[in-house]
Order: sequence, then structure tokens, then C-alpha cells
Amino acid sequence: MVGNEPAPDRGRHALPQTPPERLPLPLRLRPGRTVLRARRRARRRKDLDALPDHTRPHRQRRSGPHERRVRLARQPLYGTDDDRFILDVHDWYSSYIKRNASETDQPTYFLLDDAHHIAGWADQIESLLKNTTDTHFAITLPVKDDTLDRFESHTEHTNSILRPPKFIDYANAEHGVPKPDKDDYIYPIRASLDSSNDVDIASVVDRCLTLQNELAETDTHPRSVVENYRFESGLRDESGEAPIKQALQLTIFRDVLEFYSIEDPGDLYTLCGLVAQTPTSEFEFSDLTELLETDRRTIRKYLAILEDFFILAHSYKWGYERHRSLRMYLIDPRFVIALNTYSDTDPDSRPDDVRRQLTEAVVYDHLRRLAFNLNYHRDIDMPVQYWDESGHTVEYVLDIQGNPLPIGLTQRRGEDAAAAAVTAFIDSTDDASRGIVAGEDITNPYTTDDSILRLPLWMLLYIC
Repeated sequence: MVGNEPAPDRGRHALPQTPPERLPLPLRLRPGRTVLRARRRARRRKDLDALPDHTRPHRQRRSGPHERRVRLARQPLYGTDDDRFILDVHDWYSSYIKRNASETDQPTYFLLDDAHHIAGWADQIESLLKNTTDTHFAITLPVKDDTLDRFESHTEHTNSILRPPKFIDYANAEHGVPKPDKDDYIYPIRASLDSSNDVDIASVVDRCLTLQNELAETDTHPRSVVENYRFESGLRDESGEAPIKQALQLTIFRDVLEFYSIEDPGDLYTLCGLVAQTPTSEFEFSDLTELLETDRRTIRKYLAILEDFFILAHSYKWGYERHRSLRMYLIDPRFVIALNTYSDTDPDSRPDDVRRQLTEAVVYDHLRRLAFNLNYHRDIDMPVQYWDESGHTVEYVLDIQGNPLPIGLTQRRGEDAAAAAVTAFIDSTDDASRGIVAGEDITNPYTTDDSILRLPLWMLLYIC
């Protein structure tokens, strides 16, 4: 994606001619006081068009209509396996788009999402930085890449909160677990979870076993990586959890106020602390309004803001139109550690219940991403909910093309009890025909009937 705009004042507000260190969308690029931010993963065109306005301080932003300044470079002749992909897109934009712009001396910003998919991306960026004076880059990567070291002296670093990488990316980058071809292994399993595809559970088990066998010969099995991912979120930080807490505070008390009018941002921080102390608990709206001394409408506004900044997400009980209760999850499990008193260096000081709570938060975040993919990248108002009826609890209920998929974890009650809860949910509705039970105590994918798929925890995370 590329765009151009009138050049900002040179000085503290000028964007550097460098690629910022990994910035997953939505991104906040802060050279000096400049903020560049795309809301809700920037997957909507209107958000992309709004990007240029956020590269300047508020007093410089336009209030009226403006020309189209964001272009999506999706030319069918371009292929990301071509080691000239970025160079060709730059040539195309410079020759056919920027040449016709009203001001040709405007700087150009290239946003490269998942740059690691582009062959030779670092070499191409380095070449452009050497040969152009008005080209700027922001890139996203799933995990920190040593290739960025070559830009160390030029990169503008950021303290913004970064969303944790997926388990599959972390296992590959940090522990050398190879990535099987998704078309052959991952996507068929995902597609079979959609009940409308009419794939029997036995066939799904066969596909899962094929994936497990593919990874069986690797030096490091994904199963052994779960513990590290659970506590590190896939983002290593040798300085401990203090910077994580500081980044959270800066985002809430500084960045949020640049986009929202809030009487007391401390309420947002209080919500985060509450969830960190009691992760995955069910909260009543009436209790939250009393605690924060506000109304339900304001609580919903707080939740929307925290989700917009990828700090905290919430889940409602499945099957209800009016919601009196909810569950909340800190998206980065390290927030749970940072906002508690647990040691950030000694895993033994962390109680088992914290381990279980972190697991539920990690699984929730992965299932939200899975629901997004299974719904063909369409926005679903509440893609992951929960169910709690008749003495049974199902931690997650995914909305897949309008059909619910219940997913229960074994860690609090054992495999049989989790399976009984999922079965109770399936029996309670005509829309659900299958479900999943997952846990670290399950070593191999299998099924005992035609409705419940039983998976190791690592595999559930892996296929998301």
C-alpha cells in the first residue's frame, strides 16, 4: 500500500526515511510526536484513506474533503516471490500515480504488511533508501527479524503496544519449528471446522494426524513451545515486564486521549487491572458501573476503545440479545504478568491458576483470528462468545458463517467433563453439529463419536 500527502514540517514532526521496527496494523508510528495509526487492522478502505491525516499533528489536519491519497498495489502481474516486487511497485507508483499528483515533491509512504512474504524485501528497501530521498517505509513482521539489524542506525523505534504474533509464527522464528505448507495441511483442517462443508469428524482427525506426523521428525516439537509462548506472548524482552507495563500506561494515558474524549482515562487502566487480577472471570455490568461510578453506555465505550487499541477484548454469553454479563481478556498475556506481582524471571513463582488463565487468554485471541479467517475476512460483531447453562460451561463459541462451533478446554475439569459440556451445548441448539475439546493432557488428535474433535492444545493454537 502506498500513499502521498503534503510534506509535514521538517523537524520533530518529520517522518524518518527509514522502516520502523515491526509495526503490525493497526500501527502507531511515533517519530517525535507524530502519530500514524490505522484503526481495526486497517482492513477497511476508509481507514487506509485516513492514514495520511494521522501523520501530522492535530492542528495540521485537514477538515474538508481531499484527493485520494492511498493506493492499493494489487496488480495481477506482481508476485511476492519476485525479488523485484517492491522495486516494481515503487516504479509503478512513481511513473503513473505520483507523476500525475498535484504536488510531485510530496513524500511517499510505503506500508508493507507481512513483509516476510516478499522475496528479498530487505535488499529492495535498502536499495530504495539509498537511491531516493522522499520514500519512507513502515513494515510489519510476525516476530522480530534479525534482518532489521542492517537498518539499526536509521530506524525510528516505537514504544507502542504490539499485538503478539501467532503461535505458529513464534514456534518457527524463535524455536525453529518448520512451517508445513498451509495449503496442504492448515487450510484443509480450518475449512473442515465449518459444519456447512459437511466433512465428517473422522476425516478431520486424519488431516490432524497428517499434520502431527509432518512435525514429528522436527528437532523441536510445537508441544514443547507452548509454555514459553504462554508467558512471553512470543515477544522476548530481556529487560523484564516493566517496559510492558509502561507501554500500556503510555497508550492509555497519552495515545488514547489523542483520539477519544474521556473524562477519566484512569477508568481504562482500572479495567485492565481488574481483568489482570481475575482473568477470564465473568463480570456483571451492574458491578462494573458501580465500581467505576458510571453508566453502562460508558462501560461499552471503554470496552470499544480498549479493543480498538488491541489492549483488551470482551466476550458475551451466547444466545442472548441483551447482555447483563461478560468476560474480558487482555490480548497480550504479558499484561497479566506485568499488572500483577508475579516474578517476570522465575516461572515457579507463578501459580497454576495463572497458567490456566493465561492459556485461556491465548486461546481466545487465536480463536478470534480463526473466526476472522473462517468468515472470509468479514467483520463479525461478536465472533467468539461463551456458554454457561445447566451446570455446563463452554469457554468459547465461534460464529462461523452463522453456525456456532463450541470449543471447551480440559485444564480446569478434565477431558470427560469438557466433552460433556460441549455435548450439552450441541444438544441445546439445532445450529451446532460439532465441537472441539482441547487440552495439554490430550496427546493425539482423535474422536470417539461423530460430533467432537479432541485436539492437543498446541494443535488448536497451530491451526489458528
